[in-house]
Amino acid sequence: MIIQDIVKAVNKLSNRRQSRYFSVDEITEAINDAVLDMFNEGRSEFEKTQVVNDLLRVFKTKATIALTEGEGDLPTDYASLTGFEDNIDVVTDERWGEVKNDVICPADSDYPVLNIYGSKVRVLPSSVSSVDINYLKKPTKAVYGKTLSENGRDYIFSEVGSTDVEIPAHRAPELLAKTLKYLGVSLKQTDLTQFELLKNQTDK
Repeated sequence: MIIQDIVKAVNKLSNRRQSRYFSVDEITEAINDAVLDMFNEGRSEFEKTQVVNDLLRVFKTKATIALTEGEGDLPTDYASLTGFEDNIDVVTDERWGEVKNDVICPADSDYPVLNIYGSKVRVLPSSVSSVDINYLKKPTKAVYGKTLSENGRDYIFSEVGSTDVEIPAHRAPELLAKTLKYLGVSLKQTDLTQFELLKNQTDK
């Protein structure tokens, strides 16, 4: 698992740099902050280009939102809209008011209009009972599972109780670099190269 590889690499590099000891919980928190950084950078690029890069592909998902009188809740893990299954026009708050009051060419069920505000969606016409959306979900927090060793003093990694990071394996060196930055540990390019070679050997 990537989270196990990152924790091992951080411990090794912090020892080499004679940095202070970092607990697994501290490293895991830094990993989650680093993943969120990578996700936000990718999402910012998506908002400009509307292109889902290799990192964001793992965060693409879809959901059906039930509507009551044209209003429903966004998924709790919603981050950014990427599209729809049907023909739907997304409008701004200002445009929403114009469409809602348009009696000459009102929105119809064949070409509904949708507006996102806060954690809600609203759709015209209000007779639409549900809407299918494609979106980027927020990263799930990684968890480094551990169990007590036989000596009763040390903890060892447990894959069963772990939740791995949601990034492509080839982006692990970037994740390591950002994690170390959060922990205040210096990094050299040779460190990333060695980590990448070691991970490639482990993955085989």
